[in-house]
Amino acid sequence: MGLPRCLRLAALALHLAAGCRRGPRAALALLLVLPAACQSAPAAPHGGAAVVATGADTPFLAEATGRDYRWGFRYAGGDGALGTPDDVFGAGDLHVPAHARVLLQLESEDYLYLFRVADLDLSQIASPELDFSLEFESGRPGSYEMVGDEVMCGRPHPEFRGRLVVLPPPEMRAWLARAPAAPSALGPDAGGDRP
Repeated sequence: MGLPRCLRLAALALHLAAGCRRGPRAALALLLVLPAACQSAPAAPHGGAAVVATGADTPFLAEATGRDYRWGFRYAGGDGALGTPDDVFGAGDLHVPAHARVLLQLESEDYLYLFRVADLDLSQIASPELDFSLEFESGRPGSYEMVGDEVMCGRPHPEFRGRLVVLPPPEMRAWLARAPAAPSALGPDAGGDRP
């Protein structure tokens, strides 16, 4: 992760301990994730990933952004790169292809969030102005509870729950073809893909 990033997280923990009304609890939560965060590899640059990876060398690349206690997701479009006009979007549920290496970029626009899928032993934080990523093998098709939490407040946010949906590659391609081509298509209160 690099020393400057670790120092910024440590400074945030000290600031919280000194003056935030949730200080001790928030600082403890941050300090608990600090060692793992400082040892994690830096986030990979955006772009260049296949939409639905079929080879072991090419990860499926997606972005998760926490905002107002909700997850928004961005997926590469037909060009296989994130951050281009053909990207597609989703909210609430993260969809990935089965039996693929997945690289998920984690960002936050407002708070320090925890992205967690307990059944698959996946956990990572999303922080404003800091890049974090989570790399994992998606495994067989299925649906897993995805718990999001705002690390600082210590109370549950039911609207932050979603599912990690692992689809066979043909179904994943079909899902991407139906997904909105702009985040605004999800509406201001987009909370998930579930009916």
